[in-house]
Amino acid sequence: MTTLEGREPVTAAFKATVARGAAAVTVAQWLGLVVNLLSTVVLARLLAPADYGLVAMATAVVGLAWLLQDLGLAQATIQAAEVDAGKLTALFWIGTAFGALVALGLAVCAGAVAGFYDEPRVARLTIALSATCLLTGLGAQHRALLVRELRFTAVALIGLLASLAGSIVGVTAAMAGAGYWALVAMYLVNAACSAGGCWIAHAWRPSWPRRGSGIRPMLRFGGALTVGNVLNYVARNLDNVLIGRVWGPEPLGLYSRAYALMMLPLNQFNAPVSSVAVPALSRVQDDPARFGAVFQQALSAVAFCGIPLFLAVAVLSREIVAILFGDRWLEAAPIVTVLALAGAVQPLTHATGWVYIALGRADRMAKWAGVSTGVLALSFASGLPWGPLGVAIGYAVGVYALAFPAIVAACHESPIRPWMFGRAAARPALLGVAFAGGAAATRLLQAPGAPASHALAVSVLGGGLACLALVAASPTIRLEIASLLRLVRLAAGPGASMARAPEGTS
Repeated sequence: MTTLEGREPVTAAFKATVARGAAAVTVAQWLGLVVNLLSTVVLARLLAPADYGLVAMATAVVGLAWLLQDLGLAQATIQAAEVDAGKLTALFWIGTAFGALVALGLAVCAGAVAGFYDEPRVARLTIALSATCLLTGLGAQHRALLVRELRFTAVALIGLLASLAGSIVGVTAAMAGAGYWALVAMYLVNAACSAGGCWIAHAWRPSWPRRGSGIRPMLRFGGALTVGNVLNYVARNLDNVLIGRVWGPEPLGLYSRAYALMMLPLNQFNAPVSSVAVPALSRVQDDPARFGAVFQQALSAVAFCGIPLFLAVAVLSREIVAILFGDRWLEAAPIVTVLALAGAVQPLTHATGWVYIALGRADRMAKWAGVSTGVLALSFASGLPWGPLGVAIGYAVGVYALAFPAIVAACHESPIRPWMFGRAAARPALLGVAFAGGAAATRLLQAPGAPASHALAVSVLGGGLACLALVAASPTIRLEIASLLRLVRLAAGPGASMARAPEGTS
């Protein structure tokens, strides 16, 4: 039997490996941001808002299929105490077969999706994008093994190269006049390169499945996690569906680009920290004190990096949209402002998922997701008569209404306490408010009609000076920043590699 590693003790080497992993993923995430921004800037000038709206109509449905494609079995592999070759093989074939079934189901239902939107072109887009379900499913277990072994550098590099390849193909297709099909090509190439990279990076290969592999607990965990993820996805994407159905492709294109811009700060910090925090917390789930310490450090990192950036995007939305997308997208700027204000609380609520997954409580996560989905659905519907901006305002109200209950629910019978969230958010929020105030005050001093790039530079300078003044006046903020810098030095320090568990055969 081939046995892959169980949990690691929390040694200095383990801490250094986690820190290095976070650093590697963060660097790759920022490089990916550069790639995505460059491709976004080019594509926004080659494609029309309606092109993005058409693809957003299809991806609102296909994205739900992406969550279903492996039944949560990749996360089950990461969270489990021990995984042997028999379990991995069974999980691979179940996930791959289900991914193929989901892809086929999407292709069959493509006409119904197009009929719902009253837009025939959506049918062909849905069929084409359905292939991503099978491609992603093929690499899911290999990627899970890389994450389980804390090989975050490999995972980050694969993601970066896949994003780069997809962007190159997408931009090339758009320049050739492919229109919205350029976005489809970008998705397909990204998925194919990601799956292929994971197979190249990890030596494990599936054999023929056998009975009695003992995966029922993992299937239950994966199933409950999938239910929770599906409900969360519905809550996050019902706005796209409603806007597309009622208002059509162009307003949806504006909203989807605004939402994507709002998600940039969240993805730049939450995604890399989450990819490291969940496996790290899973390793120490039997030690409440260490679990709490690891969680607090990870939560502080995302709060300090995310909250001020969301508030900065909120106050600078017009300049950012004008520079990135061009003047024809300026109607999206107020939507960006509202969504960024909603995003300021999401580094905290997003972290509640770490607790559920690391402690194997996917069933509780699914129950809470049902509650939040209902509340957000009402929020979207209440704002729908006022168009995309009304939907954004409804979303922001719903997010803030759910924040505290979400934190309390996640903390129940866990080593985490609600006060940890307040402590992590307090000083980052002060920094964000200081930046927003400084940037807004500086904007008032500028001449009307100043170029967007000039206005952005001066506003950032004013906000930055306000933040520096606050840091100089607050010893507690300086101490917290020093703690984060120590973590960075730990990530960059020598001798932090962790030996992987042996893969022996008996």
